Amino acid sequence: MVKRGPKPNSEIRMAALALRLEGQTFKAIATAVGLSRQRVQQILSPPVAIRVQVVEAARGACQLCGIFVGGSGHVHHQLAKGVVVDDYNDIKNLRLLCISCHRLEHSYGPEVPKHIQRMTSERKRRRILSSEVDRPTHHGS
Repeated sequence: MVKRGPKPNSEIRMAALALRLEGQTFKAIATAVGLSRQRVQQILSPPVAIRVQVVEAARGACQLCGIFVGGSGHVHHQLAKGVVVDDYNDIKNLRLLCISCHRLEHSYGPEVPKHIQRMTSERKRRRILSSEVDRPTHHGS
């Protein structure tokens, strides 16, 4: 069994959230509060119940390109900097994205160029269709 570090107390969570709302990166927040970047991301993530609501509201589809991601999609905060603490993990501030579109969001911000959205969506559709093609199977004798 992997031993986890101590559970962050509410003071650490609130300090991390305050830094996030100021626009700090997860890496900078981790350094400031003495946790790993991954742990900071975990403690600032929406609660499971909210995550489930986001997935259900999106019907499991990426809200940028439309590909089905189900529960393995990324829940993206539309706004972080300048948001009121109570609204950070509010369902209105969250949307479900596939990993590719999540990267695009962080590269371009909320205004991902339409031609990139179309290219990403078309590439994914082709990949899905090619994986659904019946492939020959080998039968043993």
